[in-house]
Amino acid sequence: MAPNFGRLVYRIKLSNSLKVLSNFLGTLALIILLSFLLSVKLSGFFYGLIVYLGFSAPAFYVHALYYLENRQQTIEINPGGVILYHVGKEVVKYSSQELLKVVLYKPATMDKESFGFQVTPFESYNYARIIPITGKEIVFTCLLHPDVEEAIKGIGEVSIERKRGLFFSIERGTGLPSPQ
Repeated sequence: MAPNFGRLVYRIKLSNSLKVLSNFLGTLALIILLSFLLSVKLSGFFYGLIVYLGFSAPAFYVHALYYLENRQQTIEINPGGVILYHVGKEVVKYSSQELLKVVLYKPATMDKESFGFQVTPFESYNYARIIPITGKEIVFTCLLHPDVEEAIKGIGEVSIERKRGLFFSIERGTGLPSPQ
């Protein structure tokens, strides 16, 4: 995304989906190449392919969830806040002072400090919940921009809470601390 006077505008693009799926596509190409080079029988190839596709099923599930969440949406992030558009019409606009926090859901293998080697295709998926003090929260998935953390840093002075795990379906909630 090229900056436009400090504004960054994000929407789902095929190129973002391909970047997120690159781990899966690379491994699939490696399976095909090795099967050819090792002269694996056709039945063995299909068995390996079915096992790998079964192993990758969570990635397809998460990809579909993320797509359904952000389809027909455009999210504009600028130092002053966030604007959510749905089918081209402004739906929600928050200044950075109206935001409580941003919760970033990111697999540990995607962190710059970690070893960074992704074993499974679903470890490429991450998202953030942009939580206002009051009102509708905004979900920003990696289908809008593969590096969600980089994108949300453009919001300005908002605290970022990190949650790590293997993979994340979209969590809903108020983002407020629970009463004790």
